[in-house]
Amino acid sequence: MLRATFKWEGIESPIQIIHKEVPLQCAFDSINNKSYYKNKLEEIIEYEWINKPPICEHSFKIRLIQLSTEEYFMIITYHHIIMDGWSFGIILKEFMQNYLDEKGDAEVSEQKTAFGIYLDYCESANKKKTIEFWGNYLEGVKFNNMAFERFQDKKTVRTTEVITIDSETRIKAIMYCRQNHITFATLAYGLWGLMLYELGNRQADICFGVTLSGRHVNIIGIDSMVGLFIDTVPIKISLTDDISVREMFGKISRDISAFLSIDSVSFIDISNKVIPPAHRLYDSTVVIQNYPAASSYGNSKEQLSIHFQEGRFSTESGVVLSIKVFEEFMQVVIDHITTPENYRSKLNCRTFLYYLRTILDLDMKLNATIGDVLTLPR
Repeated sequence: MLRATFKWEGIESPIQIIHKEVPLQCAFDSINNKSYYKNKLEEIIEYEWINKPPICEHSFKIRLIQLSTEEYFMIITYHHIIMDGWSFGIILKEFMQNYLDEKGDAEVSEQKTAFGIYLDYCESANKKKTIEFWGNYLEGVKFNNMAFERFQDKKTVRTTEVITIDSETRIKAIMYCRQNHITFATLAYGLWGLMLYELGNRQADICFGVTLSGRHVNIIGIDSMVGLFIDTVPIKISLTDDISVREMFGKISRDISAFLSIDSVSFIDISNKVIPPAHRLYDSTVVIQNYPAASSYGNSKEQLSIHFQEGRFSTESGVVLSIKVFEEFMQVVIDHITTPENYRSKLNCRTFLYYLRTILDLDMKLNATIGDVLTLPR
């Protein structure tokens, strides 16, 4: 996938081209003055963020900055069209594997399943049945009833807020999910739905996008394959103040199970069949990055080690809630596209963390309702 480019101009349909060889796009820098290296790093990161790789030429590039004789800062930029975050973790593991191969310390690599097998599966999927499922699921959804405005013909800004969930709250959240037989993704979807419910003056019907890994299909070795598997699908949540928090989570869990039971067909390929023309179904998306990737690779002082510091991605959604789940910590990121005068202050990381702690404390003692959570003094 790292040798893929894409062509769309002058042809009827876009095509993907897999080249036999593609030169690695890698730039080298060094920062010798430690007194200002943080500011310089921020400048370089911002430059790489703005100057993304043109996918008609290459979709993946690296910039390596030397900070000292033993420390480097590596910026990896790639287009989501070639692979998902799960795949990026696999790439880092294989990078470490190749390093150990050079040292003669590596274990025997496992045989990988070709990505083409997954593409064959997608081609054979029952699209008619999938279209029927989404048509029934979205029946009655009010497409024009959005929690956010799309700021057409206005100057927009992107704001990003990041917060790390403290260890005590993270452990409580894990225990809560286990006791209630739900995933952390279900917990996050419910919290986001609660925030949109309050923001929309307790409007009953809420719809937002959620990402599915796409790796639930029955293909041997799919967990170690590199490519684009994820799909973003709409989830609808109907709330009232009288509904219990556990009822909400139960409904979300059943919906996610239903999504995973149908054939893996990209929602964007069938969206025109189930959404009226010129309508947006949702304007916010929740991304749970809980794929099997570590926050660091390698731990010996005699060997190379890689420590994850920060990840960014851009999207067309007005607001994106992204939660990065590692064994050691959990990070919440809320990314807005808005105008300066219309910044949605209630949709922030502090509010998310407040609702998380409130539900963990309140619902462990009694079967709390949505109204109970919203009426507590802050």
